[in-house]
Amino acid sequence: MKRHGTSSWLPAVAAIPLLALAGCAEDSSVSTVSVGLHEFSISLDRTTVPAGMVRFLAENRGEDLHEFVVLRTDLSPSALPLDEAGDVDEEAEGIEVVGEVEDIEPGAEGDITLDLAPGRYVIICNLAETEPDGEVEHHFGLGMSAALLAK
Repeated sequence: MKRHGTSSWLPAVAAIPLLALAGCAEDSSVSTVSVGLHEFSISLDRTTVPAGMVRFLAENRGEDLHEFVVLRTDLSPSALPLDEAGDVDEEAEGIEVVGEVEDIEPGAEGDITLDLAPGRYVIICNLAETEPDGEVEHHFGLGMSAALLAK
């Protein structure tokens, strides 16, 4: 009977758990999108993500309170329907609210992790603020939107 030394098979056996862990890490990976909320725009560090789990980390870099709403829609940001007040109608046909983080104070961060199906998304701030002079600022109407594609 021929005896096999451990040196020939030990490295291969030791690698099996590492390969298993690598496969698990790939299956549970989460893409991250950094979001900047400004007066009055939204910046994304990337506009395309793999479908699946996506973490949005939003930083309010402005001086106003902002929110972060993820809409699934085939509409472009400029084609989103408005309600009577002049804000995006989040209940309109062809729009699905996937998730949101409300009331992000200036200098603060908010985050949310969502399971995005393949498709088109629009990220908006849908807040409206009444200024001291009585004028209403509709954040979306002033430019707070960005498009995102999950594939």
